[in-house]
This record gives sequence, structure tokens and C-alpha cells, in this order.
Amino acid sequence: CNYTAHFLAARGVGSPVPRLFEALEANTIVNSLPPRLQASNIFLLFCLKKMKNQIIFGCTPITWRPPVVGWEKINVDASFNKDKVFNGLGIVIRDHLNVFGAARGSTCRVASAEEGKALAVMEGILWARKRGIPRVNIETGAEAISLFCENGAANVFWTTKAILQDCMNLFSSFVDICISYVPRSATFVMACTTISIPLSNVRVIRQFDCQNYLCLKPTTSQRFVSVSNGCKLGWRRGLSVRAMGDGQEAKLKKLGLSDEECEASVVAGNIPETPPVPPVAASPAGTPVDSSLPLNRRPRRNRRSPVLRASFQETSLTPANFVYPLFIHEGEEDTPIGAMPGCYRLGWRHGLIEEVAKARDVGVNSIVLFPKVPDALKSPVGEEAYNENGLVPRAIRLLKDKFPDLIIYTDVALDPYNSDGHDGIVREDGIIMNDETVHQLCKQAVAQARAGADVVSPSDMMDGRVGGIRQALDAEGFQHVSIMSYTAKYASAFYGPFREALESNPRFGDKKTYQMNPANYREALVELRADEAEGADILLVKPGLPYLDVVRLLRDNSPLPIAAYQVSGEYSMIKAGGVLKMIDEEKVMMESLCVYDGPVLTLFSHICSTSWQMFMRREEIRIKRDFYIVQPSKYILTYIIIYLAFCLKRKRFSPKLQYITYISIILFYSNPF
Repeated sequence: CNYTAHFLAARGVGSPVPRLFEALEANTIVNSLPPRLQASNIFLLFCLKKMKNQIIFGCTPITWRPPVVGWEKINVDASFNKDKVFNGLGIVIRDHLNVFGAARGSTCRVASAEEGKALAVMEGILWARKRGIPRVNIETGAEAISLFCENGAANVFWTTKAILQDCMNLFSSFVDICISYVPRSATFVMACTTISIPLSNVRVIRQFDCQNYLCLKPTTSQRFVSVSNGCKLGWRRGLSVRAMGDGQEAKLKKLGLSDEECEASVVAGNIPETPPVPPVAASPAGTPVDSSLPLNRRPRRNRRSPVLRASFQETSLTPANFVYPLFIHEGEEDTPIGAMPGCYRLGWRHGLIEEVAKARDVGVNSIVLFPKVPDALKSPVGEEAYNENGLVPRAIRLLKDKFPDLIIYTDVALDPYNSDGHDGIVREDGIIMNDETVHQLCKQAVAQARAGADVVSPSDMMDGRVGGIRQALDAEGFQHVSIMSYTAKYASAFYGPFREALESNPRFGDKKTYQMNPANYREALVELRADEAEGADILLVKPGLPYLDVVRLLRDNSPLPIAAYQVSGEYSMIKAGGVLKMIDEEKVMMESLCVYDGPVLTLFSHICSTSWQMFMRREEIRIKRDFYIVQPSKYILTYIIIYLAFCLKRKRFSPKLQYITYISIILFYSNPF
């Protein structure tokens, strides 16, 4: 794909790329091609085969990584010929079984290499749309373009930004789509083919069917001309960007429904379809029919799957120990959260699936869902919390359908659904009603378990809620569903960004009548004893970093797994310090995670995906170092030792040098590197 882009940039229009890829895939010899192809493309096919066998110097061999089952991968790349101001595009489609689907190439004139790579991504998306591919992974070699499409954080030129905005508007045409970055290089091959190639006769860019990219001619829009001051755009007829000119609409139309339209549709009762709840597995014939045992403690709940067993392993902190908090909403677009840079309210049908797939790629296979509920569905008693077609149950069913082994934690509390913003039902005089709230929480936990939740997490801090939920789950046949109790949840000021993300701030007062006093240390033991007696399977401390002494207190006084929550305020402080250059964000991020190693078995953190991506980058650097430095050094040292042994046998050394050689050989074989 990369080489094809270079070839087209040099050779121009008319290169039979699909035929060449078919010949390459079939491993056909050059002589089997028609004479016309032999004359013009014999070197291309030769280089393609050499690249396939990874023996061309100057090319970086990249192992092709298959997409998720049911997806197709489109590799796109572009090459910018600076001398001819010309761009070549290469696109290849394969499915998750690495079966070759199709390939194509095209050419156009562009102003920069960055713009050419953005056009390559757009061409890949348009081709996938035309072929009716529902789930597609676009893989590009341009990191800035991938980052911009992911979170808008990359710094790209304004013309490139217009193209990428069109690409993002096209995302809603697919069931699932993601854009990933993989570096690659074929510069040596490109240099060989660009020597003495005549200039292509292509004069104008081809017409793209997108809303932002084509509009008025530059000369008719004064606003556009002022924006493009200093750019040579005489040959780019019909090419524009997001700048508004005369005759354009004041607001660009986006594909699909807006967030407000999605919320209004759900409020009106038009609930989107999701996969059905899987049927309960049948018991073998002859199984005795008996009521379940009245057990508050079932240790097997924490052993029932490999993911859970890895989560509660006691000797190390790995990606398996992380639980990734995800914010979801009814809309289709991913909305950035202002107080939490890099975090989003994810669209439950697309953005959520993509984010979970990214987390699984780095080894994080446990998530917890927090919904942003439309205001129209909130009520004083929070009935929407146990609506089986509500946002959270729908998201759980969708996730379990796509990732059956994913461990899903859910939040059991009324504050996202309560019109007053509190975790419980509020009486007229402002008192939070305890027992009535627990009744609602039991119904909420059962609805989440029925949708497929693995662990329900009551965070409301009502008295007796763990025992009530345990009884309700057992009565409905969900003995296998675990309960993670927010044992020590303090009335902390660190929760501010989280409440902004869900728009769940209390309408009046605060939560100090049910959440713990930050000044109390031993009170955590009272909550610990109650949760253990009522049947909790996991104990959580929130916030984590300011209350490490409480984490140690619970660890020393309970045999249950201990979890800690690195809350939104901790995350935002690290991000803000990094933006202001007051701290090294990456180092502080990793250090903040290291303090949990030991007493904590499970860590809830908003930075788990980012931090483990950094870990994977470091691991990749280590592997490359071993491959290019350590391994060759081992071979060289081995040959030296063999030569020294040969010399010893021939007695070519003095006695003193023989003694040193013997010591070297002994040290090498006792501990080689």
C-alpha cells in the first residue's frame, strides 16, 4: 500500500494497481502479465515482491495486524511528489482472516504531504461507504491525522482540518469505524522509481462528494481569500475549506441525528434496538430443583472467569488490574468533557465500542459505565434507573454481544436519574430517605444484572444497601453477579470534574449526610464490618490517592479484594500540571499508578488506557533495543568466546592471559547477559 502510493506519485495516472496486487497475491511471475504491463511495471512488481518477502533495504517490515472479527481493515497511504506538486494514493482492503479483498490507487494535486495523507483517509472512507462495509478499521501512516480524528488534539493545517472534518462527518454512515496509526516507510523504493519520470498531465483534483470540501470558488468569497492569504491556490478550482463564504449555509449539516435529536427520540419512546438478552443456560436432565442456598459469601464469584481471576491476582499490578471508567450518553457523537482533557462522553453505539476496543488492545478488559441521562427522563424517585431499555442496559447488551469476555462493572446509584441530583430519594424537608432508596437500588441492580453486568457497584452510601442488593440478586437467580461496595466513599472535593461530565451536581445542599467525613479514619472499619456481613465481594476506597492510609487499613483488616478509585480530580490535576509545564505529565501519571501497587488489587482510573499505551511504547522500544543491539552483541560475544577457547586449546596465550580467558568463559556461561 505504501509503495503503491509512492509509485503513483511518480508515475501518474493509469497505473494498473489492482492487476499488480492480484499478481502479487497469487505470486505470479512477471512473464505471466500482459506485455503492456511488463513494459511499464516490471520494476514495480519486482519491488512489491521484494517488499512482501521483507528483503529490500530501507523498508520497515510491519506485521499486518488483523482487525476485530467481523471488521474489515483498509490500509491507506499517500506519497507527495514535491517537485511535481502531485499526490499518489494507495488503498488495500483485507478482512479479519487476512483475505485480500481489493486494491486501488488514485492521483490528485495537493499543496502538501499532510493534505495528501488526509485525502487518502477520505478516499478510504468513501470507498468503504460505496462498497457497503459496515465495520471498518482505517489504518494510516500519519499519526497527526489519526490523533485528530480520535480526539481533535493534533495540530494540522487548516485545509487538512477541513478534509478530516468531512471524514468525521462520514463516520455515522458506518456501524463501527476507527482510524488507527501504524508507521511504515518505503523511501528506498520510491527513490528508485522517481528517477527520470515525466510530469503527469492531471490538472485538477477529483470531485469529492463531501459537504465541507467543495463550495464556492476562492475568488468569489472574500472571507476565504483573506484566510488563504499567502497560499498558491490558482490551480485548485472548486477547492475550499470550512471558512464560510457568501451563498453558503450558516450551519453545516451533519450526517445522522444530533445529540439533542437522539435524546428527544429516546424520551419520546423510540428506543434503539440492541441485541436481546442471552437465554439462561439449561441444566442437565435430573438436576434437583431446589431453592438457592442463603449464602451472603460466595468466593467463587471472584473466580468464575480468567479476567476476574487476573483482576484479583495478589502479586502484581498489570493492565488486567485496571477498570476503565467510561462516560456514555444517548447521542451519536463523542462530546469532550471540558474539565477532563482527553475524556469524552461517548456515543453508546459507536464511540463506546471503539474506546473499549482500544482499551482491550493494551490489555485493559474491565470497564465501568457512567450514564449521562437526559433531563426529561429524570424524576424525584429515579424510575429510569431500572428501565430495562434504558441507556446502561442497552450499552451492556451491545458490549456483551461484541465482546463476550469483557467484564462490565455498573454504578448503582440514583444521582444520574434523580431530578434533585442526589444519590437517594429526597423528602420535602431535604432529608435523604434511606430504606426507600435501597428499594429502588435493588431494582436497578437486578435490571443491570439481567442485561449482562458482571459486577454491580453500589456507590450511594445508603445503610444496608449491600445486603438488600445481595438478596434481590439471589432471588432473581443472579448468584454469580458480584457486588463491589463503595465501602469508604468520602464526601470529597475531588469529584467535581466527574459530576460535570454527567451533569449530576446536587440541585441543593451537599452529600455529607450519607458520604463519609474526610476527617474520619477509623469510621472505615464500621463500613467494612457491615459490608462484609451483608455479602460484599470487593471493597472500594474512593478517592484513592488522598486516602492510601484507609486503603492499607482495609487491606490489613479484611481478606476481601481491595479496589481504589483514582478519581476525576486526581486525573484533571495531572493533566492541568502537564499543560502548564509545571510537571512531567507522563512521569507523574506513571508514578501516581505505582503507589497503588501492593495493597490494591483493582484500580479504577481515567488514565489507564493512556498510561498503558505509554507502557506499550516503552515495551516496543525495549524489544527493538534487544533485537538490534542486545541480540547481535550476544552473537558477537559468543564468537569471541569460541575463538578464545580455540586459542587456549592451541596454547597461544601467556599463562596470565589464559587465566583471564578462563574466568571470562566461566562468567559468560554462568550468566550470559
